[in-house]
Amino acid sequence: MPDALNAQNKKSILMPGYDNQPYHFGFIVGYNQMLLSGNSKDGTYNITPSGGFTVGVVGNMRINKYFDLRLIPTFSIGERILSNIDDNLNPTPSIIEIPLQIKYKSKRNYNTSAYIIAGANYKIDMDSHKDYTNNDNDPITLILKRNDIAAEIGAGFDFYTGFFKLGIEVKMSYGLINLIYDKYMNSDFTNMFDKLRSKTFQLSLTFE
Repeated sequence: MPDALNAQNKKSILMPGYDNQPYHFGFIVGYNQMLLSGNSKDGTYNITPSGGFTVGVVGNMRINKYFDLRLIPTFSIGERILSNIDDNLNPTPSIIEIPLQIKYKSKRNYNTSAYIIAGANYKIDMDSHKDYTNNDNDPITLILKRNDIAAEIGAGFDFYTGFFKLGIEVKMSYGLINLIYDKYMNSDFTNMFDKLRSKTFQLSLTFE
């Protein structure tokens, strides 16, 4: 009888061989806040974030028991609000992101494991320069460079459900490039800032 009770109370391990696969794939959905770090020269204008969303695909390659290499092409839409300027002139970036990450995962505790990630993210702003100049080709709002590279760090938990692995993750991304566009350096909008770098917070779910 004691052996029978122990067998009933023992937790079952779901998807026991999942992490031994050399490759697996999935998708990601998330909430983001896009920001630009940098202050205006006279302190008059501030850039504040507004919520956006992220969707993409997950490609995961196993390196060893604890490390994975992950490529996660995504499409993100957000909003950066430039205060004291008409709302219609605020940039609303649509960004293609190509993050390459190293994932370090803990030993599984039954059907849960924790992990941390670190890597680099190449970003392409698809709306950069679009419809933001007048007939004289002068900027009517803040225009930023199209390409960016960011360093990323994050953490999360994986839950093995028996049908798929659910991940809950938070991530911070810090731009490494000054996004002020040299071509419009003398415009009224660009002259307000010494330098601007991207900064993004993201809360996401992965299904693998």
